[in-house]
Amino acid sequence: MKKYIYLDWNVIQFIKKKTYIEEKSIDGERFGNLVEKLKKRYVFPFSEAHLRDLSISKEEYHDEDLDFLYKISDNNVLGFDDNENLMSQNHLNIKDVFSFILDKQKKEEQDLENVKINYFMPNSFEVDLNKVTEDNILKPFIEQNSGILDTKVFIAFLEYSKENMNDHKFYKQFRNNVASLKKMYQKNDTIINQESIYFKKLIPFLDFILMDIVNSYTETLLTSESSMLSVV
Repeated sequence: MKKYIYLDWNVIQFIKKKTYIEEKSIDGERFGNLVEKLKKRYVFPFSEAHLRDLSISKEEYHDEDLDFLYKISDNNVLGFDDNENLMSQNHLNIKDVFSFILDKQKKEEQDLENVKINYFMPNSFEVDLNKVTEDNILKPFIEQNSGILDTKVFIAFLEYSKENMNDHKFYKQFRNNVASLKKMYQKNDTIINQESIYFKKLIPFLDFILMDIVNSYTETLLTSESSMLSVV
């Protein structure tokens, strides 16, 4: 099997649309030409993540994007085998895989609709919204609740998260907010008792959320499962 290079969905779109943004050194057409040259030594597989990103876009572009993804990947798909080993294969039909993803998402959405969120916040707090940055993921929900942070805010946020968890913009904002929280706690810029067990376990928990390597998830879950559960 050839070595593979995995392209982010945004990069694939830059190539497809021949996007050119000089100030960001983005030249989709030039990068596309480079990909074609590198195909002699590497494959550029598509993945479930690519198809999930595509599934949230406008439906009229699906066939066009699938055809382009098929071309750039030469129908190589990156995924896991039955033993959870990362592998690349090229005998699957990309449109069949996409249909499978759509059906899978529909089932996930139906399952989520049946999930009832139970959350209780024992206290409520009045928030000075002038001190809350515009990119804070909770700010719109606090504003809608007249500046009060309480159970209602968290319920609304969790419901919103359920509906938008496949939206890469929401996911990126969520990760950025978690990263900001981590920096704040590391500077001890918080009213949380720093000697409490919750504070001591908070940073490892945030690190867990920010992980982007599959093996790290598995290792952390096996070694720190009890700690995660106690924080949650």
